[in-house]
Amino acid sequence: MGKKKPRVLDYLFSEKTNKYYRLLEIPGDLPCLEIAGIRMHCVKEGIKGTIKEMVSSLKPLKGKVLDCCFGLGYATIEIGKSDYVEEVFSFENDNAVLEIAKKNEESREAFENPKIKVKKGDISEEIKKIEDNYFDSILHDPPSIRIAGELYSANFYKELYRVLKDEGKLFHYLGKPFSGRGIDISKGVKKRLKEAGFEGIHEKKQAMGLIAVKKKPMKRVI
Repeated sequence: MGKKKPRVLDYLFSEKTNKYYRLLEIPGDLPCLEIAGIRMHCVKEGIKGTIKEMVSSLKPLKGKVLDCCFGLGYATIEIGKSDYVEEVFSFENDNAVLEIAKKNEESREAFENPKIKVKKGDISEEIKKIEDNYFDSILHDPPSIRIAGELYSANFYKELYRVLKDEGKLFHYLGKPFSGRGIDISKGVKKRLKEAGFEGIHEKKQAMGLIAVKKKPMKRVI
């Protein structure tokens, strides 16, 4: 017998993107978002576990945090649970995704927690409006490089560096095994992060991504 198909909790078609969106039930885990037949979460590795690993990479969490790509808001919610986090900002450019999220019971807290600010917009453009050194830490979990190449670009990484405070930490999710359709993208990402100014760049395999730090500039002694 073949594998049992997951139950569809919600679905819609967007005329703007010309794509179908489905919210799938994953027994024992959080619901998964599927866009045009492509799952947006690591179901095999476990959605809950992956989210916790990503967020734990930013500890100690405090102050203002940016979760670049909202999706269903799972990472945003996890960040907002920290008593030391004052605000969590997250951006979503797809109205259909936001509509699905608002109907998803497991996403409710993202819209009810007063610390969480969900913004409609393209993070690659909206980030340019944010002041320098604003965030204490950043979580960047973008769609694949084939879908959103601009979110892996040198210019975008420079913006992430600019809005991050000194000694702030960035977690950049890349997926397992740091690839897209068998192509290793981690080397290029590391190179561009370094060119943007980030230091201490290293892999966190449990979270399937990279950690990078914005070091405080050394004072010149005259």
